[in-house]
Amino acid sequence: MNRISFNFRDTTTVITGGSSGIGLASAELIAKSGGDVIVSASRVPSKTIIALEKIRAASLESGRQGALIEALPYEADDEVSVQEFFQKVKAFGKRVDFLIHSPGISPDTPYSEQDAKLWNKVLSVNTTGTHLAAKYMRGIMREQEIVDEVRGKIVLITSTNGVDSYGIFSAAYDASKAATNNMVRNFGEDFHKEDDIVINGLAPGWINTELNNTLPPEEREKEMAKIWSRRFAETNEMAVNAAALLTLPYVSGRVHMADGGYRS
Repeated sequence: MNRISFNFRDTTTVITGGSSGIGLASAELIAKSGGDVIVSASRVPSKTIIALEKIRAASLESGRQGALIEALPYEADDEVSVQEFFQKVKAFGKRVDFLIHSPGISPDTPYSEQDAKLWNKVLSVNTTGTHLAAKYMRGIMREQEIVDEVRGKIVLITSTNGVDSYGIFSAAYDASKAATNNMVRNFGEDFHKEDDIVINGLAPGWINTELNNTLPPEEREKEMAKIWSRRFAETNEMAVNAAALLTLPYVSGRVHMADGGYRS
């Protein structure tokens, strides 16, 4: 991991879901690699403060002084909130080179107790939220000059659950991520052909995140046995995968599965 390095100097990356998990790890990596970073704020102010401290500390490691490191309010499935977020991003007056969209929620209740309200919320945040982020990011990127054949690049954080469905209690999450995987293709062709904006997806397997902390021990053990790498991934490893997708040339409309090797 220490042998892998990136150069994000003179670039700006927007990361929704950037106050925790893969989003925060990606923000730290990009800041450490010299880039400016704008993240979505958490609903919990103290969480946002801690995230900004980590990102700013990472930025200082790059040797830069005065990098743009900011957090803005954001509700993934509220169109007014998403629109205002991207308006504020645009107001910084910087070219936005990259977007990593990473918000996601999953029910932690038995399937028989999952009502329509819960299902709709999961689909709203994970699926509709992806549409809104892509829609408003496109509005900014399409006005930018072409650099290295593109006006901008987007990575949607999806999940291998959208390919290798896990279990009935996560059916809402799995369905939402299957939809997001499909969006990579649906959006990808039009964004690229019409506006020179590249979209790819990153589908992580099992990761040590807050989202997976509620997994029952027996389920964790069962899933671990299916992973060829014999462990769950860390968020910083997914950040490296996300950064790679942002920098790889001639890759468009693809979902990259980072699962350590997995047999369902």
